[in-house]
Amino acid sequence: MNKQNEKSKNIKRTKKDKILARIRRWGRGCVFTPKDFVDLASRGSVDMALKSLTDEGTIRRVLRGIYDFPMFSKLFNEFAPTHSYKAANTIARQYNWRIIPHGSKGANDFHLSTQVPAKMIFVSDGPTKTIYVDNFPIYFKHVCPKEIRMKSKISAYVIQAMKYMGEYEINTHGIETLKRYVKDEDKQNLARDAKSSVDWIYRAACKIAGEAA
Repeated sequence: MNKQNEKSKNIKRTKKDKILARIRRWGRGCVFTPKDFVDLASRGSVDMALKSLTDEGTIRRVLRGIYDFPMFSKLFNEFAPTHSYKAANTIARQYNWRIIPHGSKGANDFHLSTQVPAKMIFVSDGPTKTIYVDNFPIYFKHVCPKEIRMKSKISAYVIQAMKYMGEYEINTHGIETLKRYVKDEDKQNLARDAKSSVDWIYRAACKIAGEAA
């Protein structure tokens, strides 16, 4: 091997090492795309490095253009499935979609409902579609962009939960519940962002924030 070829090989190895170092810094379970490394190398070099790491078994190719750094399950003595929530957010970044967990998840997270959603659903300003990750379906449901493209993603999440529960449920017990479980620093943003929602949601948001509608 001549010196020029050896130098070229060392440069490629250095780029691969930098990419692997970033992946390790993110930690096991992270999900990523080639775009996350274009500051370290050209797109072609990134693709080559990720293919090499995949062939070695260091990372996995989850979908076209989506990879993960798998967690290892000692209980089952094998690599765990890809983290679906992280995969959904990485898919959204890949296609430049804005996504928010469906109101059914928000209702559970904000203690408006004890029912745990059986499906992983996100509302999105992208197309309605189902994407399978490790044979597990992730549902993306298109909504009007103004419903989720708010200054605060927390506001959009709370509003989706309120819509899911409905006006009667929110007005009878939901407002007091949300006062307890929405962080104080998010309440003012909620009242501001809810101005573009239907009247009953805006009035409820103002009550949660302690403001006059």
